[in-house]
Amino acid sequence: MYLKMGEETETEYQVIFRSYTGSFVYFYVDKISGVTRLIEYVPSLNIEEETGTINLYDYLKSDQK
Repeated sequence: MYLKMGEETETEYQVIFRSYTGSFVYFYVDKISGVTRLIEYVPSLNIEEETGTINLYDYLKSDQK
């Protein structure tokens, strides 16, 4: 199991998570909005599926007082 940076484009970052089961989850993070698409890929079954989105910046906001 590991987590690593993938390709970077002008508009997004790619982060790759490999599970101990051999499947992958690709996170595509929009640099401006923080919207992150999640795509799961299971190589042994050759199945790829977009599993949803989250806004990464919702989890990174600091507590402003």
